[in-house]
Amino acid sequence: QVESPVAAPTPAAPVAGATDTAGAADPAAATLAPVAALAPVAVAAPRSLKLELVSSVEPEFPPRLLRSLGSGSVVVNFQVRPDGTVASTEVARSSHRGLNEAAQAAVAAWRFKPLAETLPGVVELKFE
Repeated sequence: QVESPVAAPTPAAPVAGATDTAGAADPAAATLAPVAALAPVAVAAPRSLKLELVSSVEPEFPPRLLRSLGSGSVVVNFQVRPDGTVASTEVARSSHRGLNEAAQAAVAAWRFKPLAETLPGVVELKFE
């Protein structure tokens, strides 16, 4: 499943396990409907800068690679334009470079609620 991406303070924001520094669940990370082949993911951002995901696309990871890896993840930094479209994506971390293109293509197709200004976000897409 994918948790709602939220605005990040900078494109290089660290990805955390959807918990605050005390280890309590982060109420800013709202869960979306399950996405096939993905495990729970983590997002990081200040609670006051939450992005609202309007529509998402599942990553189409290569099936053969999924079978051979068994599990993996890709952390994607992205920019959301004021109209809610994704302006750019960048892989910050990946368990296998063969997953990167599908992860970036999926995030690039996501749509968010319109914003007052361009904001950065970060999401970790996982599969098991």
